Amino acid sequence: RRIRVYFGNDQSLLLTPEYRAIAGNEEDIAACILEELATDPTNSENVRVLPNHVPVEDIDLDIKGELAVVDIPLDFFDEMEMDNKKMIRDLYAFVNSLTDPMNKTGIKEVQFTVEGKVIESYMGITLKDTFVMNPALISET
Repeated sequence: RRIRVYFGNDQSLLLTPEYRAIAGNEEDIAACILEELATDPTNSENVRVLPNHVPVEDIDLDIKGELAVVDIPLDFFDEMEMDNKKMIRDLYAFVNSLTDPMNKTGIKEVQFTVEGKVIESYMGITLKDTFVMNPALISET
């Protein structure tokens, strides 16, 4: 079966969809989406959204109905450029990938936690609230 995952575009700060094939009987589509986000994009103009130094195994995913709680390690932010626009783009790559209706995960909202805790904000980005799909960040090309 085919899923759509989003990677960053360094030039426009938008998200670009890429399509990936996963096993047709895959029950945990959300986990497969995270695994795909941990790989390099196939389009050379796109950039990876999960830092290379963070293994996908260090990200916990807990699905509670239509809410996915994505727990990221503190070192997720270690090598991230101090540019909150890129951080927003990268966080929304997770959100849009997990909530994309084509992927049929049933997820409508994503809550980010850091090492199991809800944090107020990071670099001026509010992380205490849930995120929903943002089609305005998707590149049309």
